Amino acid sequence: MVLLGWIDGINRRLFRAVSTLKTQEFFISGGQTEKNLIFLSQMLLSPFRSNQFSASLLLVFYAIALHIPAIWSADLGLLVNDPGASVFGKWLANWELWSSPWMLVVPVMLLFACGMVINRLSMRDNLGVSDTQFPGLFYILVSSYVAAFLPPHSTQFANFFLLLACFPFLSLYKHQRAVVPLFWAGWWLGIAFLVNTYYIIFVLAMAFALPILHPLDLRRILQLLSGWLAPIFLLFCRDYLFDAEELFWAKLWNGVGRPSLSPSEGYWTYVGLTVLGLCLVWVLVSRSGMAAKLQTDGRYKIQVLYSLLLFASLSLLFQSSISAASFQIFVLPLGMLLGLLFTSLERSRAESFHLLLLGIFIAMQLVPFYLRY
Repeated sequence: MVLLGWIDGINRRLFRAVSTLKTQEFFISGGQTEKNLIFLSQMLLSPFRSNQFSASLLLVFYAIALHIPAIWSADLGLLVNDPGASVFGKWLANWELWSSPWMLVVPVMLLFACGMVINRLSMRDNLGVSDTQFPGLFYILVSSYVAAFLPPHSTQFANFFLLLACFPFLSLYKHQRAVVPLFWAGWWLGIAFLVNTYYIIFVLAMAFALPILHPLDLRRILQLLSGWLAPIFLLFCRDYLFDAEELFWAKLWNGVGRPSLSPSEGYWTYVGLTVLGLCLVWVLVSRSGMAAKLQTDGRYKIQVLYSLLLFASLSLLFQSSISAASFQIFVLPLGMLLGLLFTSLERSRAESFHLLLLGIFIAMQLVPFYLRY
C-alpha cells in the first residue's frame, strides 16, 4: 500500500507539471523553436523541485536514461583496469557478476541510492536555499557525464561510503557529544579507503574541516582516526589469521606512486571533462554568493563540501595512473555543490542551464555513434 501511494504521488506530480506547462499556450505560432525549448527545459526539471519522497523516486529513471550508452555498448572490462582498487576493490573486480550484462545495473542502483541519501542530507542540514531533489539529481548527472564514468569502478562504491561518512560528520555542528559522530565518520572513511586507496585523502580533508563545525583539539582528531583504523584493523586480523597479511598490505596501497597520464581516451572524453571543469570553476566562483543565501548552519556545513573538493584535487598527486575514470573522485562534492547552486538560481536560468548540460551530454553520445556508422 505504501508503494502504491508513492507511485500515485509521482503520477499526480507529473500530471500537475504537464498541466501547468500546457497552460502557457505552447502550441501557438511564432518562435516555435524557442517555445519548444522552454517547454522541454521546464518539463525536465519541474518534477524535481519538490521535497517530497515520492519525487525522489524519479531519480532512478533519470539514472537509467543517462546510462543508456553504457547499456548499449555493454563495456564490461573497465572495473578490472582500476589502479586505485584496494582490498575490497580487488574483491569487487573479481566478482562473477561483472561477467554478465547485469553488472550494468549496479552503477544505476548506486547512483539512485546516493541521490536519495544526498537529498536527505541536504534537507536535514539546510545546505540549499530551498529543499528540492537537485543535489541528488546533479550528482547523478555529473557521475554519468563522461563515458569512462558509466561502467562499474571502485570509486563509485567509495563515493557511496564517503557520502555515508558525511552524514555523521556534518551533524557535528553544535553537537554536545562529538565522539560518536566522529567515530562513525572515520569508520565509513576507513571502508571507503578499503575500496579505493586514493580515498585516504578524505581523512585529511575531514580533519582539516573539523574546526569549521566543532572546536578543535587533539582528542577529536584521535576519535576520527580511531574510527578510520577500526575496519582496517579488523580486516588485517582476518588476513593475519590466514597468513595473508603481506597480500593485505600490497592491496591496501595499490596504485600509489608518481603520477602518470594514461593513453588518450578519445576526443569526446576530454569534451566531457572540460564541461565538468567549467562547472567546477562556476561552483568555486559562486561560493560566496551561494553561502550568503543560506542559513547559518548551512553556511558552515557547505564549507566542508568545498574542503572535500580541494583535497580531491590533491589526490591526483599520488595516483600512479591518471585516467578519465580517476576524476570520479571529484563527483560527490562537485555534484552536490552544483545541485545546491541550482537551488539558488532563478527558475528560468536553472532550467536553461540544465537543458544545456543535458544537450551537451546527448551530443557527446550521438555524434560519435553517427560518425561510426
